[in-house]
Amino acid sequence: ALGPSLIAQELRERIGRAAGTSSSVLIVGEPGSGQESIARAIHELSDRRAQPFFVLNCSALPEAELEFELFGHVDSLRSSLLDDAEGGSIFLDEVQRLGLG
Repeated sequence: ALGPSLIAQELRERIGRAAGTSSSVLIVGEPGSGQESIARAIHELSDRRAQPFFVLNCSALPEAELEFELFGHVDSLRSSLLDDAEGGSIFLDEVQRLGLG
């Protein structure tokens, strides 16, 4: 739970504003600082709250497997995470560790 400090109040306001949009949200912070909790709070306050919330740790998978998890593969009967989360939310944890090229 967030306390009564000014910073906590500002964070609550930002979470509420983010929850009221259908935009993607970038949450930055040091490991262990609560990014996933903030993402869950945004999801729970949004119109998407009845839909699924998924967490994918990007640093735990090789790049090819990460791509398969997110987008699926033509030859697979398994659905992709993007398909499964339709209407819900996906939190991409450790996304900064992905290569850019």
